[in-house]
Amino acid sequence: MKLDHPDLYVGGPGVIITNAITQLDGLITSCKIENTLPDFISFGYIGTTPDNLFDMINYINSYANLRGLINTKLILSNWKYANNDELTSAVFNTAILSKLQYNNLLS
Repeated sequence: MKLDHPDLYVGGPGVIITNAITQLDGLITSCKIENTLPDFISFGYIGTTPDNLFDMINYINSYANLRGLINTKLILSNWKYANNDELTSAVFNTAILSKLQYNNLLS
């Protein structure tokens, strides 16, 4: 696909922390079979603290680097506070966005 459409970005797999490595390995293996590397790794997060999200970002980034995906862009495709309380969720989302901007964790 990249040969026919070189400007196309290929990536994924939209991992969630419970199955991140299995799905990430599948993406990396598939890309290597096609003799290409993903342009990005996408993932989602459902949790109770912003710090757990940042631990996940560091974990996925470290694992990707170990597998040869150095400096691959990470895309946080979705996140959700595990509690359905609207006020707490709003505070949670604000903390995540603020810390992402401050630490420049995602490209």
